[in-house]
Amino acid sequence: FVAGVRGVDIARWRDERLRKVTPATVKRDLVLLGHVFEVARKEWGIFVHNPVRDIKLPPGGRPRDRRLRPGEEPRLFTACREARNCWLLALETAMRQGELLRLRWEHIDLNRRTAHLPDTKNGEARTVPLSSTAVAVLRTQPRALHGEVFPGVTTEAVKRAYMRATQRAIQEAA
Repeated sequence: FVAGVRGVDIARWRDERLRKVTPATVKRDLVLLGHVFEVARKEWGIFVHNPVRDIKLPPGGRPRDRRLRPGEEPRLFTACREARNCWLLALETAMRQGELLRLRWEHIDLNRRTAHLPDTKNGEARTVPLSSTAVAVLRTQPRALHGEVFPGVTTEAVKRAYMRATQRAIQEAA
């Protein structure tokens, strides 16, 4: 079955998918699919052509070039503080969303003002210094000796909370 997949099949799927989601999403999907074919060929010994190589990938997303305008930062901080403490912690520590959601109490030292991240995107552990604001945010969280700092919070919930916070900040500016 896999050997029968052709570039034209992938292109048809790409075009259908582009009607439903953004080009950047389709590009990520195709890169993943192409990787599956490469792993099958290189590591599993399945002699199959990678049909993703035969098609044009959609363009990537536009680069982000929006910067905060004067007066927006305090409104955004206030909105984030009201929305979810993890967003304020993200702003204070520059931690990635996944790092924040995997943050565990046993890796936080409030006295030394550090958070150790044993599992990061690049696979390298690192220790993040905590500002006074970051420590204050952590002190407001229900504390346990072990366990997640933000138990039960999903990436989708954080994303939606941030979207609501930015909307509130925009509305306050108007």
